[in-house]
Amino acid sequence: MKRYLLLLSLLLSLGAFGQTPQGSLPQVAISEIMFNPPEANTDTLEYLEITNYGGSTINLNGWTLQTGVEFTFPNITIAPGQYIVVATDSAAFLSFYGFAAYDYAQALNNSGGDTLRLYDSFNNLIDFVPYRSNSAPWPQGTPSPNGGGPSIEFCDFQTDNSIGSNWSIATTPTGNQQINGLQVYGTPGAGCAATSPPVVATVTATSPTTVTVLFNEAVNTTAENVANYTGLGQINTATRDVPQTTITLTLAQPLANGVQYTLTIANVEDLLNTAMAQPQSFNFIYNNTIADLQITEIMYDNPSSDDYEFIELYNRGSSAAYIGGYKFTSGVTFTFPPDTIAPGGFLYISAFPSTADNFFSFDSYQYTGNLANTGEKLQIVNTVGDVIDSLTYSNVAPWPLGAAGDGASITLCNSTSDNSNPANWAAAVEYIGNIGVAGAYANINLVSCTVGLTEDAKENGIVLAPNPVEGELVIYNTGNKAYTLQVFDAMGRMVISGNAAMGANTFNTDALSAGLYIVRMADTASNSLVTLKFLKK
Repeated sequence: MKRYLLLLSLLLSLGAFGQTPQGSLPQVAISEIMFNPPEANTDTLEYLEITNYGGSTINLNGWTLQTGVEFTFPNITIAPGQYIVVATDSAAFLSFYGFAAYDYAQALNNSGGDTLRLYDSFNNLIDFVPYRSNSAPWPQGTPSPNGGGPSIEFCDFQTDNSIGSNWSIATTPTGNQQINGLQVYGTPGAGCAATSPPVVATVTATSPTTVTVLFNEAVNTTAENVANYTGLGQINTATRDVPQTTITLTLAQPLANGVQYTLTIANVEDLLNTAMAQPQSFNFIYNNTIADLQITEIMYDNPSSDDYEFIELYNRGSSAAYIGGYKFTSGVTFTFPPDTIAPGGFLYISAFPSTADNFFSFDSYQYTGNLANTGEKLQIVNTVGDVIDSLTYSNVAPWPLGAAGDGASITLCNSTSDNSNPANWAAAVEYIGNIGVAGAYANINLVSCTVGLTEDAKENGIVLAPNPVEGELVIYNTGNKAYTLQVFDAMGRMVISGNAAMGANTFNTDALSAGLYIVRMADTASNSLVTLKFLKK
């Protein structure tokens, strides 16, 4: 700190100069002062922050604060870069700021200011700060540190903290804490926020005629100049909130649903009058429509890598679904671009479109993340938080078990049914191709559980008997193909798997419950699939 000559003259004039055991003055300084928090007729949230800006750990045992406030430090150490806070009311400080401080006696002067002095245990003057509450060059502004909410901070330890122009008004909100409707600013127990231009964090449309702009720090009245916001047509007003970090823009013309807009922000300054380094542009979509959109198929655990994952969405409504701005808030991360789905139309999103699109013959958007093989919640909302569709799938009954790593997706059987009810889903039976050595099955562009009759069983020399069956089921394969075989119950759970070689193939059904079963026989060599049904008595 460039103030040793000043300190020397003060020490000599006070008769307090003496060599410390360290051989030089410790590099400890008063670095933040909350002298007038915005409380009514009380100052319980006053505090001082002390910083060790040197390179050595210092024992503060016996050190004192004198004049202004009075405090004797206990046997504690302060490491390089560490902060210690002393306050007028440690209980109130803990409740408000969330960490402990030491109690000092007396109170900081709000009218005019005080001269604060810090002495070591040998009565050497280590630091003094003659702050003034109402006069330059000590920080003044809106909000004012004299009852308006912020503390004052000393950030550059290469300068002299006895000079008011080297201090600044705190601009970091202390959480969302407010007193008497005023935001509190300060960084007790932490370093100053870096002095840097304000940056826009997010832009969000909250209604057809309002857009909120969130800055990373408090901003001044330049944020209320509507000329600093372009791209949305006429803007009637720009209003700051109490923490002065969020600006609400009121638009003259309402936003259209599902359309992408671009807002550019420029020339806004923070509370230290530091302007944005450059204009920032943000794309956003507003969409409060509630389309009749439904998740109808999920490939969550294919027999290979996650490259083949996908989610199918179906518009079961009678009008086009404007989906721009819709997003998944659970399961995967994906926000829909400006797009529509025609009535009765499908849309796909996948983990790796370059792989999934080619294999399943669809065009998909890419989501981030992966579907959980054990099941999870999938939820789609519009831009104002209305739920468009929501379900929680699982790899255990009553959800279809044939999709749990055996190559099939799960597919909704009927678009008029409730897709959150596992009874309305089954494992897909349409053979698509092989993923590695295993077959993959999905019902692309179709909401049904009874597809897959790609070849006639009798024409391929396949007969199932007896039907209905009580004990042994025989599948006669008199054709010239060998098949892999899977049997699913009405819930889509795979209950038998094996092979159907040429000739008679016998399977015991004693363990099966009475009901309808689907037999899926696939010849992966020729991409052929045969599906049959039998009834178990």
